[in-house]
Amino acid sequence: MAKKIRLTKSAIQPLADWKALANLDVKDRKLLWFLSKNYRLPYTFLAEQIGLSKDSVKYRIQKLEQAGLILSKTFLVNPVWIGHEYVTVFLSFQNLTMEKEQSLVQFFLNHPATNIVYRLAGKWQIWWGIDARDLIELDEFLNDCKIACGTYLKEYEILPASKEYKWANLIPAITQDLNLGPLMYSKNDFSFEKDILSSPPLELRHGQGIALTSIELDLISALNENSNITADQLCVQLNLSKDTVRKLIQKLIYSGAANAFWPFFNYKKLGLETYVMCIKLKYLNESWDQKLTKFIQNHPWIRMGVKVIGSWDVLLEIPCKNTAHFYELLDEFREEFSEIIQTYESFPIADYLYFNATRALINNERRPKQSWLQPKL
Repeated sequence: MAKKIRLTKSAIQPLADWKALANLDVKDRKLLWFLSKNYRLPYTFLAEQIGLSKDSVKYRIQKLEQAGLILSKTFLVNPVWIGHEYVTVFLSFQNLTMEKEQSLVQFFLNHPATNIVYRLAGKWQIWWGIDARDLIELDEFLNDCKIACGTYLKEYEILPASKEYKWANLIPAITQDLNLGPLMYSKNDFSFEKDILSSPPLELRHGQGIALTSIELDLISALNENSNITADQLCVQLNLSKDTVRKLIQKLIYSGAANAFWPFFNYKKLGLETYVMCIKLKYLNESWDQKLTKFIQNHPWIRMGVKVIGSWDVLLEIPCKNTAHFYELLDEFREEFSEIIQTYESFPIADYLYFNATRALINNERRPKQSWLQPKL
């Protein structure tokens, strides 16, 4: 029988006394926490909650963005709920010149299906996250990659996600000593936080494929491209009334298609190291899956955890203080799940280059869907 899940002293240790956290003070860390919930929260509300003036809030956010701590902002849409798949591709290369490496990075950054580009160290050099509606598109995108890489491509590994355990933009360890939350918000404004709090949490779960209309795609694109766009600007850009825009966004939120205005934080800029952990399991019955889910969801240092299909079963992303700290967390995980772990491998994220899951989804929704019965001409 499995042991009761626990967290070691190392695992629950907060960052309050750790000076390497990008020289952020308490107010900065509070601001990060509120922004992680919804980057469209009004400056006046943030000022009241943090104890700053409205101008000070605006100034601090600008400093965070200029320092590169906020990599991107996205109106987060659930890909699988509208019939898309999230796929991780790890790639390694051979005989790369600096010029060719830069060229390949640009290829991944510019590919219309790209939602993630991380530079890795170790066995793999690139983490390429892509959005694909089906196997035909996935095959097409992989072929694009093979053509662009040519003989420089040494090896690649494909890991489609089948279940989400956890997807957080800010790990709890950064703010857990501040005793923040839960977030309370009751205003009916264009942050839509009241609606988000009233709706089910966004999960990577397969639905029947919600069909998005062209105007919904235009709305999602506008919110994704300009995080600070106002209600009036949305109305002008889409040629719609404010009431219509509000109802369209609320429909997306309550249907489960979208449920977050998220910033994505660059943990390297926060002074943390991040490791990827790939785990192969001997088996995973319902009882162990529940234990694994609870462990990942409650762990303050795990940012992302998904069940994947392929040569690995579980993929984790773990920011940590340093290499020694990562191995402490790794030992903790191995001890808790020694009965079901078959093997694992880990490697560091060298740099966060790109994250925007919604752009790729919009690009794919707007392109004609191919069928194996009707080859592309």
